[in-house]
Amino acid sequence: MIKVINSIEVECSKDDLYNACANVENWPNIFPSVLTVHCTSINQDELIMAMTVHNRLGINTIESKRRYDRNAGIINFELRKLPVGIESMHGVWIVASSKHCATLKIIHNYEPENENVGIATDIADNIHRNTEDVLRKLKDWLELRRFQKSNFGKSQSQATI
Repeated sequence: MIKVINSIEVECSKDDLYNACANVENWPNIFPSVLTVHCTSINQDELIMAMTVHNRLGINTIESKRRYDRNAGIINFELRKLPVGIESMHGVWIVASSKHCATLKIIHNYEPENENVGIATDIADNIHRNTEDVLRKLKDWLELRRFQKSNFGKSQSQATI
């Protein structure tokens, strides 16, 4: 099993960050790489998500089972339909508060289809870079919303740009 870890700090509340991560149906509005998302609820804390993405691995439809624990700030996932080259994948999104911001740590654990070390390393690099791209987009989206909320109602001359 290969582990890929990404993390980021975002100037927003833990709740805002968790909500953006949990509301997968809004992801096409946040992430340009997400083309479509379709969800089927299993219960209050679980869903099956089918998401079509266009990234470094090409255009892929990924099916994932997601389990939410809002109080702990955790979203567990297990991929059911995988991109080419990946045998299995599961992991966790961990949202936490720090002094002046919220943090998100994403851990992907995957098993490559092929035992070739070079191919496995390429896949790990692609997962890491794709996740970094997603985290930057999420950070930009949340911080822009925070900025817009803080300047709502101010005249143009009062707004800090």
